[in-house]
Amino acid sequence: MMAVPIRTEPEFDAGTPTMVFEKALKSGIYGTLSYDVSADGQRFLMIERDLASAPSQVNVVLNWREELQRKVPIASK
Repeated sequence: MMAVPIRTEPEFDAGTPTMVFEKALKSGIYGTLSYDVSADGQRFLMIERDLASAPSQVNVVLNWREELQRKVPIASK
């Protein structure tokens, strides 16, 4: 996260960027941010990425509908 001091008078001027902190943040869904700033601008709330607890596998269930119907049968009308 970087901070840049700005000045608007007498004209706009952006200062030199400085690092506020360095964190590995979790990616948001559909390009959304995984952090937000408090209303007073003094604090951040963020979702930190935890690589140690990342899933090591993905399970794909095929024919789940048939299995669901077998386990929870629904009476025909």
